[in-house]
Amino acid sequence: MIKKILIVALVALPFMLVACGDKAKQSEQNAEKKEKTEKAEKKDKSVAKSKVKKDRSDSEIPTIRRKWASEPLIDVAVGDPADIYRFAYAFCKEYAYYKPNKMIFDYIDDPELYDEDETGFTIDDQPRKGYLSCSLMAECDWSTVCCYWKRDNGHRLVAFWLVEQQESDPLDDHLLAFYDYDPDTDNMMPEEELTEKVEDAMDRFDTYTVRLPADGKDIELIGHDIDEEDDSAENTYYILRWNGYDFRMEKQDD
Repeated sequence: MIKKILIVALVALPFMLVACGDKAKQSEQNAEKKEKTEKAEKKDKSVAKSKVKKDRSDSEIPTIRRKWASEPLIDVAVGDPADIYRFAYAFCKEYAYYKPNKMIFDYIDDPELYDEDETGFTIDDQPRKGYLSCSLMAECDWSTVCCYWKRDNGHRLVAFWLVEQQESDPLDDHLLAFYDYDPDTDNMMPEEELTEKVEDAMDRFDTYTVRLPADGKDIELIGHDIDEEDDSAENTYYILRWNGYDFRMEKQDD
């Protein structure tokens, strides 16, 4: 009886091994198929984003994006108080070919001569809160926003949010740039790691919005998944929570 059972088991063993092998092979093929699908979807999304940027050859933001991280801003205050005006002036002077920057530069240079009705750009000036912005007075967004935080090491963290959205286009071109201001050297050094932290978190979305704080210290982030057919967007909300030196990212409840 035992001999008969052993014979049956030995006869069945190759079939069992083949079945296990087929199952493992099928699982491997499914994993490869899933990986290829994910790569294809990511490539399609990347191509779509590249097309948007390519179509906006008249935007100055891509030029600034290529340069800012490798170009410190030198002698920012030069004896004057290191406040939002000095930080914004240094950045906007360096990249004045972007029109909202030029408007901020002109405004800081002589606020009394700046005419919003003539330029079409409105200025939100809140120096005591360390906040300054310039926006086109139109439905489409074309703006520069800047603010700063006092770091616990005596430095200042300065942020700039540039965004340009063409009319009737749900997507935009934008740049979030962070700098560390050292009062001992009077220089603003690009802090690209913080920018990359945000960009990496927002990479899975079609585009995103940054709301720098005029009140409080935290930054709001909104990731947008665009449905152009329905002319709608699904939004995902995050907070960059200030910790005294930089930020901790938190996803908000739906």
